[in-house]
Amino acid sequence: MKPSDFASDFSDIRGQDAAVLDVARSVIAGVGVHLVGPPGVGKIMIARRVPSLLPPLDDHARAWLSAEYLGIGMPVRPTERPFRAPHHTVSSAALVGSSWIARDLDVCRCRGRVAHQFHDLPRLPVPRAGELQLARFGVLLLDEVHDFALATLDALCEARYRMHCAPLIIATSIPCPCGWLGSDVRRCECSALARERFDHRVRAALARLPGLDTVPVISQSIADARALPPGRTSAELREAVLAEAPRG
Repeated sequence: MKPSDFASDFSDIRGQDAAVLDVARSVIAGVGVHLVGPPGVGKIMIARRVPSLLPPLDDHARAWLSAEYLGIGMPVRPTERPFRAPHHTVSSAALVGSSWIARDLDVCRCRGRVAHQFHDLPRLPVPRAGELQLARFGVLLLDEVHDFALATLDALCEARYRMHCAPLIIATSIPCPCGWLGSDVRRCECSALARERFDHRVRAALARLPGLDTVPVISQSIADARALPPGRTSAELREAVLAEAPRG
């Protein structure tokens, strides 16, 4: 997915001011986020706008990403932070790349074109990058994280830990199997046992992604959201969060 495929500003998010501000605080602090809420409340809309909170790519990042995208047959010079959203059926190899990449995640692919300290790329054919590498310097969305295979999340955690300039992880989940627990729009019809089993699946998935801040996204109908004024822009959010930081 290309960032240009989506609207990119948080002003399009209506009625989720508290959630958006919490997401902005976490992202600007360099922390990933777990968005939890019923279907249709804007979790993916929020996630897709996270790159707009990040600073522009520098020459080093653009050169590195260009080399990785070229390796999968996409000769594109990135101008925006990448956003990748693999399906939950993705294999470990497609998510984290080849075994060669798994061994050498901290090497640079710009091949010396930019002045920096990460030039230890072996003179070997550049292997196919996985979704994790293609999201480098940007955002990797794991939508409905409880549906991903735990072995795949284990591989992601290990590879990301060893990776230079790893992407921010944005995970989403619903609050129960039917998705409507705590919603004012529809009534949850899940049994207590079904909820318990579902909670276990979500906890097991998140255990493979330590350090995510959980942010609730409130339940609201589309009609109610449309009647509300636009939210703060990405630039306004970033300025507000940076203004909260203690001054040394």
